Amino acid sequence: MEPQPITQVGPVFSGDSAWQFVKQQTLFGPRVPNTAAHKACKEYFIKTLTRFGATVTAQNATLTAFDGTKLDATNIIAAFFPEKSNRILLCAHWDSRPWADYDPDPANHKQPVMGA
Repeated sequence: MEPQPITQVGPVFSGDSAWQFVKQQTLFGPRVPNTAAHKACKEYFIKTLTRFGATVTAQNATLTAFDGTKLDATNIIAAFFPEKSNRILLCAHWDSRPWADYDPDPANHKQPVMGA
């Protein structure tokens, strides 16, 4: 099979733009499930990905934590060019842990992880 020429190239990476997206995520605060920061960041991702032309699906679920706490969780799926057969899959966690129990500083163990 002959290699196919690339007919579409993604946008040029901008470090400044990437930094602004990371900064916005952290401005919400720790994105621990069931918090206002978690909900605000979820809406930000959905709105931003939609603005960039993705077909966005939010898969909502209620999960049970180890202590019985019910956690509102959402998988955000953004599909670009779903009609194409040759695409990539990129996955990432976007929420934050409620405590930093592995932080080297024991004073931080009961603090949430900021995440980015």
